[in-house]
Amino acid sequence: ADVFFLPSRLDPLPNVVFDAINFGSHVVLFQGATGFDDDCYASFDKIVRVGYGDLVSARDALLSVGQKQPSRVSLGAFGRTKPAPDIALKISHALHERLAARRYLVAGEGEYDIPMLFSTREQDREARRNEREKMWSYNRLWVWQSRAQAEAELAASDNWMHQNSRIERFAWCDTVPSFDFSVHIHAHYTDNIGGDLLYYRALQEARRIVVTTDTQDKAARISQIGQQAGVAVDTLVVPNKGRDILPFMQLFTNGYAQEDEIWCHVHQKKSLGVTDAGETWRRFLMAILLGDDTRLSSALEHIAQPETGLVTAFDPGVSDWAGSRRLLPQIAQKLPGPIPEHALLFPVGNMFWTRGNLVA
Repeated sequence: ADVFFLPSRLDPLPNVVFDAINFGSHVVLFQGATGFDDDCYASFDKIVRVGYGDLVSARDALLSVGQKQPSRVSLGAFGRTKPAPDIALKISHALHERLAARRYLVAGEGEYDIPMLFSTREQDREARRNEREKMWSYNRLWVWQSRAQAEAELAASDNWMHQNSRIERFAWCDTVPSFDFSVHIHAHYTDNIGGDLLYYRALQEARRIVVTTDTQDKAARISQIGQQAGVAVDTLVVPNKGRDILPFMQLFTNGYAQEDEIWCHVHQKKSLGVTDAGETWRRFLMAILLGDDTRLSSALEHIAQPETGLVTAFDPGVSDWAGSRRLLPQIAQKLPGPIPEHALLFPVGNMFWTRGNLVA
């Protein structure tokens, strides 16, 4: 090859660029899309950078590159006396043949404008729609098209887990429930606890709040925050393992929680690179489960029903088992039936209402 074109819009330092230069080829790529904008690569005259996403400039750069000198391959061996085929035309024909063979196409924005590759900015709305349409046309579950699609997937499954799951509309609840409930908060970080205790009415109405954290210093700080907010909290120091779920489950083995109790499990965990979108998502989860400063969530009414074992937020993003799949055989014998191949509905974000006997 005389030249290698890297059309990717995001690739740090792909090996293919090093390979191409190693074989004497030129490289054409976009500015602002790779680590090759760095000054340490400026001396590589074989790397040609064009404007980000500027295909016209990329075409011109590709056409301006001459053959390798000397060429590594004898071109005569390939019978180059005949006109070379138009590779772009061949690709176009192949794509149209593939499209003509397709039997499943999805068009439309769907109910949930969730970004995958593109940003949440308004100028990227059409790009977000296009990527969802393409994903849905490949019949890949990543973002639900609608609540109705999720309900149809549940109804079509013969697995016990899906048959026992349902999606409900969120509603406000103005009255305090007649039953007692407790809340567990795992606080690896402590910066949001004070605001949560002051804001959420559900936390002020809870019979008991147990906060687990991983150091004595944080436990002392959390106790002080609770006193300042006027909300009683019990603090426990536990190893920060299993993210936040194991500290919650261990409450039922060390005597801090009973099987006949109703619990809400939330956490103060966050990624190292905290984003506005991440904080928006956390507020969404907390509102669905707890309500706001004056009203409670109907999630409490649902968990009060004796047949309900867990209530969580319905997330537009579809979560599969992912890395949890390797752990599932350890609990399979305790379940009433086989584990489904796809979770479909899952407590994404690891926050939920549940019953103590289910946790145990």
